[in-house]
Amino acid sequence: MKNISLLPSKEEKESFIKKNFNEIAEHYDRFNDLFTFGMHRAWKRKLIRLLNIEKAKNAIDLCCGSGDIAILMANPEYNPELQIVACDFSEGMLSVMERRVRKTDIWKRIEIRKENVLSLPKWYTEKFDVATVGYGIRNVKDRNQFFKEVYRILKPQGRLGILEVGNIEPSWIRPFAHIFMKYIIPLIGYILQGKKHEMYNYLPASALEFPPPNVIIEELKSVGFNHIQFKRLFFGASVIYVAYK
Repeated sequence: MKNISLLPSKEEKESFIKKNFNEIAEHYDRFNDLFTFGMHRAWKRKLIRLLNIEKAKNAIDLCCGSGDIAILMANPEYNPELQIVACDFSEGMLSVMERRVRKTDIWKRIEIRKENVLSLPKWYTEKFDVATVGYGIRNVKDRNQFFKEVYRILKPQGRLGILEVGNIEPSWIRPFAHIFMKYIIPLIGYILQGKKHEMYNYLPASALEFPPPNVIIEELKSVGFNHIQFKRLFFGASVIYVAYK
C-alpha cells in the first residue's frame, strides 16, 4: 500500500519539505483538525503531561510548525517559569506561529527561531531539560542525525517527547485507514487549498512509509537514549515516545 513515487528522494527532501510547508502553512492547523477529527490536540496535551515539565527550566520544540506544542507548554498551569525555544526552517510556519503567540500573554517566554534541526547551534549543547517534536521526524532527511542532535542539546537526565504517526492495529482496520489516507486526506487538502497540492499526497504516503515503534526505539537507543516508553493512540494511528538522556 506504500507509494514511494509520492516521496521525494533523500537529496531533494529538505527543499521539498520547506517549499511545500511554506505553501500550505496558512491551512495546516485546520487540516490537522479535520483529518484527526480534532484528536491531535488531546494527544499533544498527553505528550506534555508525560514529560513532567513542571520542574523544567527550559524546553525546545523542534520542527515546531505553527507552534501547537510550544504554546501548550507555555500554559502557566504546567510551569509558569518555563522558557521555550520553538524552531523550524519553514518561514511560512514560523510566521503563522508568530501571529498566534503575539495574540497571547506568553510571547515573552517563547523564542521563535529559524533553525535546521539537523544542525542546531553549538551553544545549544546540554542546554535543555526537555525537547519535543510533533509529527516532524518523518519530514527530516536523516533520522539518525536528528536523534544525535537532540541527544546533544539535552542536559543529562533530559527527556525527549515525540508524537508521530504509527502503524494501525489490529490489521483488519488497515485497509480502511489506507483508503482514508489515500483518498480522503488529499480531498481535505484540495478543499482547504482550493486546488491540488502535492503536500497532501506526500503526508499520507510518508505516514505509510514510517517505521513501526520497535525500529524508532532501536534508533533512539543507538544514539544513547534509554528508559524509552511508547504509547499507541487511536488504534496506533499515532504514537507517543518518551526517551531519557
